[in-house]
Amino acid sequence: MTIPRTGLSLEAERNKPLTLSDQMRDLFDRLEVEIGMLGRSTAAEALQIPALLDEATDMLHVLLEKGGALQGEEARLATLSGRLERKASAFMKAIGGAEALAAARTAAGNPPAERWWWHMEQVVARQQQAMFRRLVRYAAIGVAVLIALFLIYQQFFAPDPAVSAKLQHLTNAEAAAQEQDYQGALAEVELALTAIPDAAESLVLRGVLRLIEGDEAAATADFGAAKTALGDQADDLPLLRAQTYLRIGLPQDALRELEAALAETPDSAVGYYLQGIAYQALNHLESAVASFEQAADLANASGNSQIEAMARVQMAQVMQSMMMGGPPLTEPAAAP
Repeated sequence: MTIPRTGLSLEAERNKPLTLSDQMRDLFDRLEVEIGMLGRSTAAEALQIPALLDEATDMLHVLLEKGGALQGEEARLATLSGRLERKASAFMKAIGGAEALAAARTAAGNPPAERWWWHMEQVVARQQQAMFRRLVRYAAIGVAVLIALFLIYQQFFAPDPAVSAKLQHLTNAEAAAQEQDYQGALAEVELALTAIPDAAESLVLRGVLRLIEGDEAAATADFGAAKTALGDQADDLPLLRAQTYLRIGLPQDALRELEAALAETPDSAVGYYLQGIAYQALNHLESAVASFEQAADLANASGNSQIEAMARVQMAQVMQSMMMGGPPLTEPAAAP
């Protein structure tokens, strides 16, 4: 005969102390919820995540030292950590920025660097740097916008050794500038100008580099020479300067140029597209969406279907990234 379990025994079972493994799995469940809520959670809720990760990591280490088979738990913790890393920007936004994290870190006794979740601002910085390098590699280097169509023709439809040499030296200059080797970059630009004197993009790059080095008079002369070289497209010099800043890894300076350019030509679809790229490089995703949307609308109004399509695709990708809490998975297409 089976003896039915009494209410007392059920209550006793419910009140049975949780094992360390049970407690760790409960922590994983909480982390699953809190990380999933990033973007909708309060600062206090988001700030629970690093402490929960500390607790879960410590428990896992204790259980591993006891010789338990915990491959599943290790995999789950790695998965949760990866999700948080991808949502690093959303986490920083939720808690209120680097100062809030620094205060929480101090209160937690300044955890070491291997507890990277307490140093999330560094994670965001690395993600921004990696994203911008992808932007430069796939979108900025070798990109020519509408303001330089005649240069595209020279470079791709009528190439010669001088054009090839110029392009190689400009690529070298931009790579050096990205590493903040501005003197090395200037030397490469001089070689590019030796190959093809008075090339507008070379003059603009030299002007930008000279500005960075503090030689404002020489930079002004370079920009004047570039304006002359641009001929009928001289009014688009600010856009070319902005594109140059993007190529060498200075999106904040590009935004400054674009603000001035768009104040003069507020109907520039290419200008707003480049502004979207700059905001994306800085991980200002909401602003990037607004810029890409404006670019698409202006391109539609002017019949520029290529810019419109590119802007709408990029806007959709950034919006998807915002929903996922991480940087875009694909690089923006270059403006034609």
